[in-house]
Amino acid sequence: MFKSSEAVHFVSASLDSAESGRPPDVLRGDVRGWQGERTLAADEVEMIQEGEVLNARGRVATRMPRERPRARRDRTPTTSRSARTGWTTAAARTARSTGAT
Repeated sequence: MFKSSEAVHFVSASLDSAESGRPPDVLRGDVRGWQGERTLAADEVEMIQEGEVLNARGRVATRMPRERPRARRDRTPTTSRSARTGWTTAAARTARSTGAT
């Protein structure tokens, strides 16, 4: 979803920050993340630095530009809504579950 080579910006109502050897950082309450035209919105986002894992829960919505539009009509960004979304940079994949539309 997000490129590991560029900064990702987040805002949320609260942040539970992890210390070394502790559970992951968790952003809660109207979480919004963006990197250029890529966006993520959720009730809660868990970030695990090892493996560059991002897990979003609760009213998850994403918006990503198409990498290489083949035609003018393909320039519309890809959008997704679900109850949960998991993303891992290392595997370069997005896994959606629980009511994806």
